[in-house]
Amino acid sequence: MKKIGILTILSGINYGQLLQAFAMMRSVSKMGYDCEIINIPLERHKPFLLRLFNFAIRLCTSNPLSELKKELNSKKRKQLENSFKSKYSGELIKQKTQFDSFKKQKLNISEIAYSDTKDIVSRPPVYDAYICGSDQIWNPEYIFNHKKHEYFLSFAPKNKRVSYAPSFGVQNLPHRCVPFFKKWISQIPYLSCREAVGTKIIKELSGRDAIHVLDPTLLLTQAEWDEAVSDATLPDISEPYILCYILGKNTDYETFLGSAIKETCYNVIVLPTLTDKGWNEHTIGFETGPSEFVALVKNSSLVVTDSFHGVAFSIIYNKPFAVFQRSDNSTNKPMFSRISSLLSMCKIDTPIMNETSTFDKNMLDMDFSAANVTIRTEQEKSTHYLMNSLKKAIAN
Repeated sequence: MKKIGILTILSGINYGQLLQAFAMMRSVSKMGYDCEIINIPLERHKPFLLRLFNFAIRLCTSNPLSELKKELNSKKRKQLENSFKSKYSGELIKQKTQFDSFKKQKLNISEIAYSDTKDIVSRPPVYDAYICGSDQIWNPEYIFNHKKHEYFLSFAPKNKRVSYAPSFGVQNLPHRCVPFFKKWISQIPYLSCREAVGTKIIKELSGRDAIHVLDPTLLLTQAEWDEAVSDATLPDISEPYILCYILGKNTDYETFLGSAIKETCYNVIVLPTLTDKGWNEHTIGFETGPSEFVALVKNSSLVVTDSFHGVAFSIIYNKPFAVFQRSDNSTNKPMFSRISSLLSMCKIDTPIMNETSTFDKNMLDMDFSAANVTIRTEQEKSTHYLMNSLKKAIAN
């Protein structure tokens, strides 16, 4: 059996990351291949001098005021994260246990672990083909370093590199990144992207047309997800309920949630992220792992979210949802392109909520008929691209 290596991001406590990784593996396995995820860290914590040097470079090559705002917001977010972790240390240990269990039971991660870019280049793993994706593996804010290029499969034979649904997470690349991204992307023979804006970036960089494909989570059907998370353990809460999954630390959703509770008398489950703002007396899902996340969406009556995968699983299970534009910092607007691209593709015309938005009972009658047809069509297109790309990569 041919073996495929998948390079994606598995850092931290993030439902979307692990669920897209699982879906990527399941989709490749269904094609008759053995596959595993290459074990390499994202290296978010860079040495102070390197971070200072990179910051100085950004100031010289980008808008200085914008970069200063990003740096301040990054520091504020880090302080908030540390405070949150300290306040809920015991609860977060339980949450991490759920994530570790999901990784161990449902993900096939390579036994060989690579410490950094230099390590994987010096002793590259051997597979019949390599996939980079999905998720924001090409987000310049996360991975950019002119020597950090493994997320473009630079360590693998050129003719065996396949990208599947990578995301840039931005609408435009910073100027300092352009020559490096141009070089790395141009060396991948089979190109696709998760968002329409990403295919545009690839076209500008390489002159080639990338295929617009589905996020891996959308490649699996309801029945396949039901089977995958059949072992989920849900909190003891009576239905119907509203599920809140808000990632933005400043996303103002309390007004909407309050009006929804008043109108429906539903219970509320809140999935904790970095802030306990708006929790009130609701059920807090600290012991929610990736499997429980899917099951909670499936059994909900309304999803309130500013998350791409919160929207994606609502669509998979045809669950009414209220989507907010994440309020974090100056970069949140480009990040929203991931959600807007998905909504546009699925022909879901729903208003984007804000701090003054209130609940309307008509929201519970959200029509998914067009979305379901589109998803089936896009599943065929995306699967066809992945299958053909892997066949060609293996043959070369």
